[in-house]
Amino acid sequence: MRKDGEEVPGLSPEMDVILCSIGVGKNREAAIGKILKNDINWMKVKKNALSHNVLPLLYGALKNLGEPLVPQGEMSQIKSIYRNIALKNLRHAQNLHRVIELLSANGVSVIAFKGLALSVQAYGDLSLRNFCDLDLLIHTKDFCKIYELLTDAGFRSHFPLTNRMKRYWMVFRRDFEFIDGTNILDFHHQMTQGPRRISLKEKTWQNQCTVELLSREIPVLSPEHSLLSICIHGTKDRWRTLRVIADISHLISRHPGLNWKTLVSDAKEIGCLRMLCVGLRLSRQVCGLELPDGIPELVQKDRKVRELVSKYLHRLLIIERTGKTGKLYETLALIQFMDSFGPRIKYLCYFAFTPTPQDWKFIKLPGCMYPLYYLIRPFRLFVKLISRPFFSIFLAANKNEQNQQ
Repeated sequence: MRKDGEEVPGLSPEMDVILCSIGVGKNREAAIGKILKNDINWMKVKKNALSHNVLPLLYGALKNLGEPLVPQGEMSQIKSIYRNIALKNLRHAQNLHRVIELLSANGVSVIAFKGLALSVQAYGDLSLRNFCDLDLLIHTKDFCKIYELLTDAGFRSHFPLTNRMKRYWMVFRRDFEFIDGTNILDFHHQMTQGPRRISLKEKTWQNQCTVELLSREIPVLSPEHSLLSICIHGTKDRWRTLRVIADISHLISRHPGLNWKTLVSDAKEIGCLRMLCVGLRLSRQVCGLELPDGIPELVQKDRKVRELVSKYLHRLLIIERTGKTGKLYETLALIQFMDSFGPRIKYLCYFAFTPTPQDWKFIKLPGCMYPLYYLIRPFRLFVKLISRPFFSIFLAANKNEQNQQ
């Protein structure tokens, strides 16, 4: 794999195969064929592809090779995993239609994004993207109605809500999950959970479009807003997988008429231009993405973008999975990438003061006292933060005791 025209130092042939497989540059089959003439550890290839959630793309590239360069047994295993993912995605697609039809019949509009919608929008193929849940954007005013409709249809939530809780949930604008067997429905008030400052307000609804899924149309975000959503969520995850970079590259490649002026303007509006630039630069270096005139200069001029890309590219290539995870670290990652001080403070305040189910579980208050959760939230976070070092010491001591026994 090449980085701005030069070989990436220390890149293993196994990772090189994966990077070429997810790329959008020309002659990728020839590049893969050249790599496969060396000794390849196929166990490592499969492990890395699964770790980065790009095995369907790997299979798609390998099956198009002009000559049988992959051992038959290894190809059979990769094909088997791919088929399982494809069947899972097909079931998700059928369930998505069922939910959209249920809501639409009751006058509720939704927009599908990420997951299944992105499989079609970025790849044009339901089977080429691995995902685990169905994400739907809703109007906040419809939350109570959606809750009742899905509960009546047999869906359940991890945290059942009373009528008063539902009303406060609409104020908090928190995401909410429903479960039906193996299906997870994740409802969002905006593209990413947080203050209205990063919601793009009604633009996401005004610019929505449709894609064909199983011979029926479903509403999705515009390509511009889908791209921005990918970059925001890639930032929250600290760019830990190659799938998000492949999503960016393939989405742009499939939509050559992308309105870059609108995209950049909307990214600036919500303070996320740096997130967009990091995503574009990673996609250019990893997947060989070609950007239109003016955009490479925008991506390259921010020194902070160059530093972040270098940091995350290194992590991607060495398959680092030791980074800490959790809402706190997602929040810190978003704040680090935001363009200016204002959006950072607003997002930090949202995280610190907006109540969650964990705060409701921490202490139960009568309905008339629910506004006090805005004060309980930072107190609970503080208690959790100061208790963490002591908990770590306890775990270490307990482990040493077990080892001695």
